[in-house]
Amino acid sequence: MNDENQPQWDFMEYKLFNGRGAVSKWLTKCKKVDDSSFAQFTTIIETLAALKKELWDLPDYRAKMVNMEGIGEIRFENKQKKQLRVFGTFKEEDGQYIMLGGAVKDGKNNYDPSDIFNTVKDRRDEIIRGVSEIVPYVDNDENDDENTESEA
Repeated sequence: MNDENQPQWDFMEYKLFNGRGAVSKWLTKCKKVDDSSFAQFTTIIETLAALKKELWDLPDYRAKMVNMEGIGEIRFENKQKKQLRVFGTFKEEDGQYIMLGGAVKDGKNNYDPSDIFNTVKDRRDEIIRGVSEIVPYVDNDENDDENTESEA
């Protein structure tokens, strides 16, 4: 990625059992993600992809979170100002940012799903151990009608 017109980072995501990316599924299934917030998310990741890691910062990205070593959050909101988060981690040696899951933030420390922190830490660890796979994030919703069964 030496060309200055090439992205610094490729966005990847945790692969669910059905083959779909966890964040792609969350973005299309979460009722709080509206067209406005999806567009905002897309703009943010396009911007972040071109930046060096050191330049990823608030308000779009929080790198350090309590008890979440190595996991940061992409921050955006819907039209009703509901806070939305996508959690992920860097795989610097491959030039990748791996998105692990998404959640709706309500208040200071309340998230839906409530177990999102454990989920994303487990997913990160599975990827590190090589027992789970990642897939490229594709910025579209062509798969909305496919793979609609719920994940355990």
